Amino acid sequence: MRSFLVLLDGKNKGRLTEDLLQRHAQHLAKLHREGCLQLCGPLAERAGAMLVFRCKTAEEAEHLVRMDPFIQERYYVSYEVIEFMEANEENNWSLN
Repeated sequence: MRSFLVLLDGKNKGRLTEDLLQRHAQHLAKLHREGCLQLCGPLAERAGAMLVFRCKTAEEAEHLVRMDPFIQERYYVSYEVIEFMEANEENNWSLN
């Protein structure tokens, strides 16, 4: 599996409803149960958010983002999918 950072940007606060928030949370919960979503949350210093996915391909990560109600309803107007090499204990913090 590969790791992908997704940056959501351009928050459109006027589009947020309780229903949209609930559907977004359900989407995240489903992805977490399936083992795709590793980490997510809003950014503290700007009007955006981030997600970390574990997927086989960049296309799969892109699909997961496009299925998010926050993207479908343009609560966030743009996003970027960035593959990264995870450094962890298993790979000796990228020394292996």
